[in-house]
Amino acid sequence: ALARTGSLISRPLLWPHLSCRDNLLCAQGIYGESSDQNSVDQLLARVGLEGGAANRKFGQCSTGMKQRLGIATALIGSPDLLLLDEPTTGLDPEGMVEIRELIKSLGNEPGRTIIMSSHLLHEVELTCDRYAIIFRGNLVGQGEVAAQPSASHGVQIRTTDNPRALEFLQGKGWQVKAETDRAGIPHSLQVTTPDGAEWQVSRDLSEIGIYPLEMAPLHSVTTEGTLEEKYLAAVGRTESDQSGGP
Repeated sequence: ALARTGSLISRPLLWPHLSCRDNLLCAQGIYGESSDQNSVDQLLARVGLEGGAANRKFGQCSTGMKQRLGIATALIGSPDLLLLDEPTTGLDPEGMVEIRELIKSLGNEPGRTIIMSSHLLHEVELTCDRYAIIFRGNLVGQGEVAAQPSASHGVQIRTTDNPRALEFLQGKGWQVKAETDRAGIPHSLQVTTPDGAEWQVSRDLSEIGIYPLEMAPLHSVTTEGTLEEKYLAAVGRTESDQSGGP
């Protein structure tokens, strides 16, 4: 299993007096691989260190270049699993973007999984497909990262017969929410529709002789919450459980 695993723990510890290319050649030998300059050059190109950057001494590289070389070292042997611990720590915004895009491109390669550990939740949101929250050694939350807001469209309508319209539209498969008066009688209906299909509600109601008196567009945006909100909710729930609270 270890032979199929590559890792970068925080910052790479490589030889400052050697070039990026020579560092990789040495690392190949340490990892039990035969020294192969062609494969080294391919790795350097894969992480964006080709050309003159390949000959720069590691000690003279920027933090971003060092992280790239560390990731290249972790890729020796083409591992199936890549473990990256805080890969964007200490980088400026431009360097964060570069490393983030590199990680995403590596993760899109067939047969490879990347596990990234980070306390920078915004970076996790922008980089990863799934998340897992570990708190005091326990897994307290996991799921899809997807926190992008989603929009729903529809129409708010008042008709010549709201109670009958509500029953009919629900029977037709429309998603309908009724706004009622104090007596519980619907005074208007909120119907969720695909964008641009609001007119179909009026068309369907005309089949049974019900017509709109008022119509207005209905638009709402919903979100599953940011990863920070999910983290705080998971940790708060765990602490509550451990303290015996409600």
